[in-house]
Amino acid sequence: MQIGVASELLRSHNLLQVIDLVAAAGFQGIEIWVDHWQRSELTPRRLLRHLQSSGLAWTMHADMRDLNLTSSNSGIYRESLRQINKSITLAAAIEARVLTLHPGHMSSSKGSPEDYWPRQVEVFARLADHAAAAGVQLAVENMEPRAGEFIISLADIQRLLAAVGRPSLGVTLDLAHLYGQERVEAFITGAPQLVNVHLSDASPGCRHLLLGRGESNYRRLLDILCRRYDGLIILEGYTPEHEKGCLDYLYQKWQEYLNGGRKVEVSHG
Repeated sequence: MQIGVASELLRSHNLLQVIDLVAAAGFQGIEIWVDHWQRSELTPRRLLRHLQSSGLAWTMHADMRDLNLTSSNSGIYRESLRQINKSITLAAAIEARVLTLHPGHMSSSKGSPEDYWPRQVEVFARLADHAAAAGVQLAVENMEPRAGEFIISLADIQRLLAAVGRPSLGVTLDLAHLYGQERVEAFITGAPQLVNVHLSDASPGCRHLLLGRGESNYRRLLDILCRRYDGLIILEGYTPEHEKGCLDYLYQKWQEYLNGGRKVEVSHG
């Protein structure tokens, strides 16, 4: 397996600087968040050149702030679709391995997930067709069990991918989103078309903590994962107070996992 980090871990830094810092810290990959790119004002061509010279593998994460691909508000739905299609075009331009996006969610607590399923399938079919034409591998991310979400369980993911039926749509497995759920091993081993993985720690009521700052047994999850997946794992867990020094900390945690949990001292020369 390769290990990388989300660019958002260093969201206050310039994106090119983040790429350099991630490479210097010893990681093998980076996930570029579209929001981070938008704030950078970099052209796709310049970003691609910098990524190619970095020695890193790279993926991309679409924006999700205020977006909802299944919104019952037609204006929000159209804008969400426009922005995700723009992200597909960007992912193609920078030759990203994978573009991760969040599924749509319910607009109202008074609705039922079944009310939103037809649009969820329709929009992902349209996006997958656009991605296939652009040469981009899309990946829908499993969500944590919170209000409005209905792509949470393994059955939800399997149902969506079967209904869409496009090889250009795969799965980004977020291990922190599995925290507190039942049959976690079955989810990890059974997730279809697994093309990307997100990893962070979790505790009751809180997801996306730095490794070792929560209560999840992430080492066990990784042991299960490595039986069927040898691709890129992206570490998440942005917290403002830990932004400085988080790369060395996370790299050390990864090395400890590789060394069976034994503490290691990391030096980058």
